[in-house]
Amino acid sequence: MESMLRQQIQAACDDVHRDPDDRAACDRLHRLLTAATANRAEVEQPLNWHHLVRMACDEVYDAPEDPEARHRLLLLLAARGSGTCQSAT
Repeated sequence: MESMLRQQIQAACDDVHRDPDDRAACDRLHRLLTAATANRAEVEQPLNWHHLVRMACDEVYDAPEDPEARHRLLLLLAARGSGTCQSAT
């Protein structure tokens, strides 16, 4: 990944980490991540919803008592239900 884009993503992640409710920071991070994915689309397949759900299911299967693993899976399932997940249709 280009070092400038990498630095921008890291800075945006820091901003979102400090204040997850900062809409401008979230939007900036979303744009940067989208740009990074678009630039690398020829080289590697971006993670899709199905792959993310399978990984989250594996985590919950291995450690059903882990609340973070359960929350990740719930978020992914909610994304599909809300219609925000295009690859789930």
